[in-house]
Amino acid sequence: MFDIYFVTPPGLEVLTRQEIDQIIHQYQLVITNFHPEKLELSCDLRSLYIFNLTIRTANRILVRTNTFKATNFGELVDKSSKFNWEIYIQPETKVKIRTTCKKSRLYHSDAVTERIIQGLKKRLGFEPNAVSTKQDDPDNNEQLIVVRFFRDICTISLDSSGAPLHQRGYRTHTHKAPIRENLAAAMLLSMSWDGKTPLVDPFCGSGTIPIEAAYLAQNIPPGINRHFQFMAWRDYQEKTFTEVKDLLTTAIRKRPLQIIGSDRNAGAIQIARQNITDTPVSKDVLWFEHAVSNMEIPEQPGMIITNPPYGLRINTNKDIRNLYAQFGNVLRERCEGWQVLFLCNDLKLATQTKLPIKKIIGFSNGGIPVSGYYAKI
Repeated sequence: MFDIYFVTPPGLEVLTRQEIDQIIHQYQLVITNFHPEKLELSCDLRSLYIFNLTIRTANRILVRTNTFKATNFGELVDKSSKFNWEIYIQPETKVKIRTTCKKSRLYHSDAVTERIIQGLKKRLGFEPNAVSTKQDDPDNNEQLIVVRFFRDICTISLDSSGAPLHQRGYRTHTHKAPIRENLAAAMLLSMSWDGKTPLVDPFCGSGTIPIEAAYLAQNIPPGINRHFQFMAWRDYQEKTFTEVKDLLTTAIRKRPLQIIGSDRNAGAIQIARQNITDTPVSKDVLWFEHAVSNMEIPEQPGMIITNPPYGLRINTNKDIRNLYAQFGNVLRERCEGWQVLFLCNDLKLATQTKLPIKKIIGFSNGGIPVSGYYAKI
């Protein structure tokens, strides 16, 4: 059994917890030591594969490897060398170590990282190929090791995911200020969108929200076409992984959808169409080059879920305030009975819509704290 921990963006913990519970029950996973409030549990390899393939809101899944007390560097080197690193790290593996130290006698993170590398070398018999935490690996063979020191207790974890889980593999082009895929999924899940209700994104940009909606509606695993770091481990079971993918593929439900993405920027719509072209949902979204004033509205009431433009200097930007006012006017005039969820980083700007808004979700988008404002129109 593996002790695993789901790393999720701050603000999405409840949604990730709900996802974990749903995945456990849907696929009847064998789970022990489930601590929902900590996003921690123990599972077998098969379940680890399923979680990585299906979780929509998390950033990555860490495997806890060992926990021990260390109050000096010699003790740290010795104890960190006791783990069977050879299963996870080969001479060609690039090793990235991310270290934090709090309230511990060993408080210098760089020095701790150096001793962890010495521990790896002692166990493996070769010098690990350590790389900077700021360096990305285009070859998909980079093992992230997360080291946490707290009150002299060292906890070491291995990343099983590789590239962050929001990187589904379909977004090959981006427009300005794109929303990450897992944040788009979080918006959809926070609205309990069922896939049957019409969905419109009038500020779709590179198309992330509509594409994520199509994946969700068809029950397509978000990681079905990507690589995972656990595939480089020596205990990787290719047969089990193939069986898991086959199981998940049989659960895909193709059905007609009413999903519309529009943007007044022609370049954005072109990028959105490029991003969806090679996906299983390439025919499931209608794209329009429209300003919000001319947005397409299906007859049946549905949901508008969107990420409109916003900035850090709101008070000096009259155009963006007018855009929100226009957005609100269009919804009140043409979308009676609809529900809306939109992101904004400033309550005063959000109230320019003159809708009866309330905050239902919050997270950081591109380093900017934003809130998701909901209204029934």
